[in-house]
Amino acid sequence: MDKLHVAIGLWTILAVWRWGDWRNWKKYYPTMLYMSLGACVYLFLYGQDALWNPRPSLLLDKQNELLYLFVIMPCSALLYLSNFPAKLKSKLIHISKWILIYILVEWIGYLFHEITYNSGWNLWWSLVFDMIMFPMLILHHRRPLLALVLSVFAAMGLMAFFPPHWG
Repeated sequence: MDKLHVAIGLWTILAVWRWGDWRNWKKYYPTMLYMSLGACVYLFLYGQDALWNPRPSLLLDKQNELLYLFVIMPCSALLYLSNFPAKLKSKLIHISKWILIYILVEWIGYLFHEITYNSGWNLWWSLVFDMIMFPMLILHHRRPLLALVLSVFAAMGLMAFFPPHWG
């Protein structure tokens, strides 16, 4: 795990500490787990043949995964959900802002060789993924069962476009 991934982790912790709604964290907790669970399922399905990988250097691959699973993703979900606005235009801006943040961070990681892509995955696919993920977080927060069902179909679509290499 290089300095970029540590910086992302620290920035996420500081941002959620400053702007997150810690008083009501239990309200967001199921969706925080949903985001990490989605990443766990992805890691289970793709394992060593992940579509994109952060380049480790200071820590091991597993430690890098743990940083994202247990720090960056849950904190991001809390920050994203606890600041979600009420008006439609503001909602669209909020979702777009988060997609932009995620894709810019990934692009910077790619430029500095901190992220590698495999099996045809690229930054454009990450953009599509983010455009699905952020609305799904809101959907899970409001209608968890529907989000879980749709997530199964999204995972099947991902595996159809990018088949995991099992065995």
